[in-house]
Amino acid sequence: MKHTAPLPAEGKPIPNPGGCRWCGVDKYASPSGLNSDPYDHVSRWVPDVGWHPWTQPTTEQIKARMLARRARRSTP
Repeated sequence: MKHTAPLPAEGKPIPNPGGCRWCGVDKYASPSGLNSDPYDHVSRWVPDVGWHPWTQPTTEQIKARMLARRARRSTP
């Protein structure tokens, strides 16, 4: 399966480079954002993939997310 989560539209948060391949959620993200709940990404649902466990992002996704975050930081 070649599907990967696309980068979000302008103005929406970009997933962390190490976020899930399919949905972008951090492996150990809590609803409060404090990364304290190791069970937050036990199973998530997204179109085209359905229910899925946290999955390592591809090298290309990691690079694209890093470049997108850098570009947003440098934009006034």
